[in-house]
Amino acid sequence: MKRNVKPVRVGDLTLNGEKIYIQSMLNVEAHKTEESVRQAKELEAAGCEIIRAAIPDMEAVKLVYALKEAVNIPVVADIHFDYRLAIACAIFSGRRILILDEPTSGLDGRNMRLIAERLKSEARNGRTILVITHDRELIESCCDNIVEIAAYPNILLHGYFPSSSA
Repeated sequence: MKRNVKPVRVGDLTLNGEKIYIQSMLNVEAHKTEESVRQAKELEAAGCEIIRAAIPDMEAVKLVYALKEAVNIPVVADIHFDYRLAIACAIFSGRRILILDEPTSGLDGRNMRLIAERLKSEARNGRTILVITHDRELIESCCDNIVEIAAYPNILLHGYFPSSSA
C-alpha cells in the first residue's frame, strides 16, 4: 500500500517515501570543528547521504559553514527550536536566497529590530530574503516590497514601501 507522502527537498535529494536515505548524526561536540568535519568526511566516504549536526549555541553555528564547505551532501542543523540559531544557520549556510517564516515571533521590540537590521545587511550584501510574517513593524523595518495575501479568497495585493532603506 502506497503512503500519501509530500515530497521534501534536502539538498539534491527528494525525500518522498520511495527510497530510504542513509543519514547520520555527528557524535563529536559541535565546538570541535576539525574533528566534526573529519567525521563528516568519513561518513560521506562510507555512503552517508545526509549529515545531521547538533548546533546547541551561537558558537557552534560556524560548524554549519565548515561542514557545507567540506562535504558534498546535505547538512541538517539540529537547532533545538531556537529561532536565533535557525536564523544564524541560515545566514551561515551561504545560500543566496533565505526564506524565513515568522523570524521575530515572540520577540520584544529591541530583538525584532536587531533581526531586522541583520536582514537588511544580508540584503545589501546581495542576498534575496523572503520573510513570511504577520509583524507589521518587522515589515516596515526591513522589507522593501510586500505581497499581502488578503483575507478574501483569490485576492493578492502587491506593494512597495517608498520610504524603505532596505
